[in-house]
Amino acid sequence: MSITASVGIFYDFVPFFQTIKQDSVGRLLPEEYQCELGFRSVLTRAIDQNNLTRNLTNPAERVREDIWWIQRDGSNVEEVVLDLASSFVAQAIPWFEKLSDLTNAFVEIESERDCYTKYQKATHFAKQLNLKDKYCHYSKLLEAETERLRSRGFLR
Repeated sequence: MSITASVGIFYDFVPFFQTIKQDSVGRLLPEEYQCELGFRSVLTRAIDQNNLTRNLTNPAERVREDIWWIQRDGSNVEEVVLDLASSFVAQAIPWFEKLSDLTNAFVEIESERDCYTKYQKATHFAKQLNLKDKYCHYSKLLEAETERLRSRGFLR
């Protein structure tokens, strides 16, 4: 068996068009995949699992560090759970803290490769941060990219 751990940040000021689950007091509970216009990341393991990966038939799986492998008899479950928790503390918490600051998040967005999703995110963040020049800039890029994708049949 194996497990992976993905994390995501969902910003409620970015329009969403899917139904998002809510808790009993109305707080949004998005799934990780619904954080597409926010941020998504995977955790990586720190424990050495070469004894479990060296015999895998797929060479790509042998080098993946975003998978925790569990012995068939479950004998290493405790080690895996402890490493997963440690990875969450060491990787996810600082990541969440950094990207919870909208200015840091906007800097991160601007460093992403130019594409439709980047322009969408940047437009919403610039508006939220009241960065009028950046909002104008990314709105124009988004409009041009939308037209380009529509002309090729990728968007309606």
